[in-house]
Amino acid sequence: MMKPKTKTLSIVARHFAAAFAALATMTVSLPSVSASDIIVVGLSSKYRASDAGRVGRVLGSLILERSVPGTSIEVWDSEALVQVGAATVPQLTYDSAAAKARHPSVAPLLASLDRFLRAASTNVAEDGYCQGRITEFLAAVARNPRYTHSRSQLRVMLAASPLFASVSEPKFSMLNGMVPADWNIAQDRKTSPYGTKDLGGILRGARLAWWDLGTAYCNGAHQVAVGEWWSSYIAALGGVLQSLGPDSVSCLDSLLFGTAGDAVPTRRTLPSAPSPNACFMVDFRTRPAPSWLTSAASTRTNRLVPVLGAGPGQWKVGISWRGSSDFDLYVRPERGGAEVNFRNPRAGGAHLDRDVRAGSGTEFEFVEFLTSDIKKADMWVNLFSARERTRPIDVLVVLCSPEGQTYPMQLRWEHPIPDSGRSSLTRERSASWKRLDASQILSFEITR
Repeated sequence: MMKPKTKTLSIVARHFAAAFAALATMTVSLPSVSASDIIVVGLSSKYRASDAGRVGRVLGSLILERSVPGTSIEVWDSEALVQVGAATVPQLTYDSAAAKARHPSVAPLLASLDRFLRAASTNVAEDGYCQGRITEFLAAVARNPRYTHSRSQLRVMLAASPLFASVSEPKFSMLNGMVPADWNIAQDRKTSPYGTKDLGGILRGARLAWWDLGTAYCNGAHQVAVGEWWSSYIAALGGVLQSLGPDSVSCLDSLLFGTAGDAVPTRRTLPSAPSPNACFMVDFRTRPAPSWLTSAASTRTNRLVPVLGAGPGQWKVGISWRGSSDFDLYVRPERGGAEVNFRNPRAGGAHLDRDVRAGSGTEFEFVEFLTSDIKKADMWVNLFSARERTRPIDVLVVLCSPEGQTYPMQLRWEHPIPDSGRSSLTRERSASWKRLDASQILSFEITR
């Protein structure tokens, strides 16, 4: 049995209709953005078909349900630097998603967005999508006179990969594990495409939320560095990066309700000028263990016990990772007993708490179980899917005892080969599977 996959763009026209129907039936009152705010959405002109469908559904939710009347929403192509469409959310006597969708001020934007996403899905192969002209787009937004008068209320949502790639200046590409050196920010744009010296605080007061659609980073260290880099870049322009990650719900929440205290961490103080031997980019391909993983391991008492703390007599094993790959736990507490996994989440007193599909580095997929001898428990991790298969993937494994003591271990897939769990019967010989040996976990030390 395969996990359900996202439908392709052959039904993109139905994505908005499905969103309208779902939103129309909702009875829970959600908090929303203040009236008169301006929300600018930056899209890539190239998406995978499945990603284009996801973008359509998320923007449908933003336009029809999450934004209050009076909110101005403008959607841009962040590569061509042209507007896709705009609308002001109307005040209706009988307010519903369906009624808003038919309103003359909203219907043209939805139609333009649907056409744009259809075209965007035909511009790219299934194995990758474009990174956009993010620095130029942010400068264009900041200099648009429509936004200047209400800068304190400007919110920007990006739905694109944060891995900047310049065709004209390939040495500045953030692909293949590269991240700009800090001093780039202090330069002008003639010296570096990441320079902010000649831009001043043009994003002062703006708040940004970045949905990366599950970008395939080189490794966990690369992902953390990319987030910190863009947070520093946007801070240098006077704005705040509220979030950057694969979860669309978190992106919308941070866009609408985020505060400065929730922002993505920035990097260290930046030098005003490069040293004589300064490099433009820093290579994150050869890090022994990603910083998010070593940080989680070093703060396990404060951070992991509340998440994985087991009850009396119970053990828990959890996995956490960063990126769009999908890993699954398989646990058989006793020999001859039933195995717990995403297909069989409960058996013999053991249960799978959740099936995480894309890792954030802070969320755990874990199984709770009773066992007479933890060292005899049969535990495995399967690589179900991986968008990027040419770079290593790191996974943090944590075993939690009934007393609340946690034991972290690092797993690395040097050459990721996903199999969707199909080789379960021959997992001992499959590169898609790794056995979790309790004795090894209890004595493991993560390399820093």
